[in-house]
Amino acid sequence: MAADLQPLTTGNRIVKFADDTYLVVPASNSSSRLQEIAHIQASAAENNLKLNCSKSKEIIFTAKGKRSKSAHSPSPCLDIERVNSLRVLGVIINGQLTATDHVSNTLASCNSLLYASRILRSHGVPETSLHDVFRATVISKLTYCVPSWSGACSAAKLESFINSRCYFLPIWMEIKF
Repeated sequence: MAADLQPLTTGNRIVKFADDTYLVVPASNSSSRLQEIAHIQASAAENNLKLNCSKSKEIIFTAKGKRSKSAHSPSPCLDIERVNSLRVLGVIINGQLTATDHVSNTLASCNSLLYASRILRSHGVPETSLHDVFRATVISKLTYCVPSWSGACSAAKLESFINSRCYFLPIWMEIKF
């Protein structure tokens, strides 16, 4: 099915990742949005599938400081919700294409992991094991998909997190973003 599904309008794109389908419609083709959604629904029906409208989301990307001018027109799926941010392959993308939502969410998650590390330390887990756990959890979470959002984010926030909360790191473990 994935190879057969093509957009109807030139300039629109359909991108598939595993069981997720993304329809990208540029502003110049915004009038084709409803037609493309109906096409995806029909294609799913031909393959004995059903588009789950309640899990489908719509996001409008705008330039920083600008507001979206498009009104929400009725769609073939009445349940499609318009959102300000969207999680795509584990990375949170917002309507201004900044990384602030993703970084904030990641740092909040890392705070929870650091709390768990402090609990492990209080229970007598050896330092070497704590460092292994730290690298496997916190560092991997901080560095996941860095190339996709690193240009849209100041490293200062991440370095501040590392310096202020990761006090049990040895001096030799230097982290640079």
